[in-house]
Amino acid sequence: MTVTNQGKTYRWTFADVVGSPPKMTVIDTQEGADGWECQRAMSVANNVIVDINACGYQITDQGGQIADQIIAKVNKETK
Repeated sequence: MTVTNQGKTYRWTFADVVGSPPKMTVIDTQEGADGWECQRAMSVANNVIVDINACGYQITDQGGQIADQIIAKVNKETK
């Protein structure tokens, strides 16, 4: 996918989606950006949808971990 921002064009590539409901993640990498990536994580618990977009250099599972922490709090509050 290409994105144009302030006259500059950036190309992003997307890895395969990992997981299955209730939690799925995908990592997208900006080409030519020395490892700048974003991980999109989506999860659900009860009536709450969590949608995280964590970006940084050499992202692994930071977005998924944040989603897990939020879902754990949701589950704790609804018991």
